[in-house]
Amino acid sequence: MVWRFFGRDQRMKDRQERLDALANALTAEDELGAAIRGHLYVEHELNEFIKARLPAEAFEALTAVRFEYDKKITLAVSLGLPSEFKSPLRKMGEIRNAFAHDLSASLEEKNVGSLFQAFDADMKEITQKSYSKAFKKMPNTGRPKDVNKLEPRDRFSLYVMHLWSLLYYFNLPDEEESQDEESPPVL
Repeated sequence: MVWRFFGRDQRMKDRQERLDALANALTAEDELGAAIRGHLYVEHELNEFIKARLPAEAFEALTAVRFEYDKKITLAVSLGLPSEFKSPLRKMGEIRNAFAHDLSASLEEKNVGSLFQAFDADMKEITQKSYSKAFKKMPNTGRPKDVNKLEPRDRFSLYVMHLWSLLYYFNLPDEEESQDEESPPVL
């Protein structure tokens, strides 16, 4: 039983390392880099979701034919990803495409706000609560208390990290499936 908790701790450490890498990618780059890298991180988790639910050969075939992002979203939902993810994932794709095809693209209020509006009510509430909780831990950062008063670039980073975290959560194995009965207990 103890090794189940060790596995959970290791997964939490892995999640935090990945989340830190995403946060660094979103803040170290200009807006173009943030939009493209943010999308890459989200798409990676989408791919992991699909990969875990298809036979290896089927996933390899999809990769070989360069399966389009929008079709990946549809496939992931058909494989069990909650349908509430469709709209924000599509909006992420639209933002990424704007940066990939328009030299004047920017993370302005309109597209960042539309990403948040694509979240369902629960996602919006969790995002707001997560920011409030983080703000309480670090009130002297110079950031506004209200998430809606953050600069569009900062809100974009928050929304992408939230979307990525939710996808990461859906990629975690069930405790019962991940428990290896032959593993020695870690004391």
